[in-house]
Amino acid sequence: MHIDPHKSFLYPVLRQDNDDYVKGHFQGEFGLREHVSTQSVQLEVSLTLDQPDLESMLQAGTAAFAILLKCGDTYYRECLLHQHRTFQHEFPPGQLRGELEIVPFVVCMRDKQILESQDFHPEFGPSSFLVHAGNVLAHGLAHRFDLSMGVQGIGTIFEFDASPDIKDGSFSYSLDGELILIQFSLQDNTLFDDARKGSTEAQRQFMAGVYLPVIMSILNELDTDPHSHRDKRWYQVFHKVVVEKGIRPMGDGDALGRLADAQTLLHNPFGALPGMNKANLD
Repeated sequence: MHIDPHKSFLYPVLRQDNDDYVKGHFQGEFGLREHVSTQSVQLEVSLTLDQPDLESMLQAGTAAFAILLKCGDTYYRECLLHQHRTFQHEFPPGQLRGELEIVPFVVCMRDKQILESQDFHPEFGPSSFLVHAGNVLAHGLAHRFDLSMGVQGIGTIFEFDASPDIKDGSFSYSLDGELILIQFSLQDNTLFDDARKGSTEAQRQFMAGVYLPVIMSILNELDTDPHSHRDKRWYQVFHKVVVEKGIRPMGDGDALGRLADAQTLLHNPFGALPGMNKANLD
């Protein structure tokens, strides 16, 4: 160990893969239950702390467990403070959507508290440290959950437009809006209408000539910058389906491999497109 004056904490913090303490551990286990009938979400928390000096601070009320919750899709942020190792918390409808990040901590609850322990790394020597309310005493690993409730199928994230500026046989798409905008020529728009009305041949042409390259392009773009569009509605749906299908996370793919991933996404979810019959796509 080498004490770095520029690191996040200038005193010992109990963390995994960190040797501020020579023994002891802290971790959290979490479960989420989505209640479709009420559109609410229930969080179940179970915390494990094995370090006697921090345990003593918890029992004395000078420390508490803290659960930091972050949901980027709804901009929800909250820190739950609790003295118990196991507890439940219910989120009202609409508070959570998409990805939820949960990080457990132990924090100091009072100013001018003495932090000392025989389990500090020897490099700290016999030192004691003055800590204050809000200071982190233990830091657990982050957990991430994808909430499926209220998120529609991938076939709902597209909108279409015909443009005289686009040549026949080509198309363009934009990821800037809440939905993915696909534009094609006026003549190809007629073919698209045929596909929506049930023409098997037209459906196959659009699947191979439009949807497949669009999905591949989206996967490749998100591999380059996984969080560039996470505030968009289409991203929430897209990310959910990628997780459900077991496809590699954004940022972890390659152009060649993403062809197979795009085909996986096309095989099932796109049967939900307006006028498209899944049986005709298999």
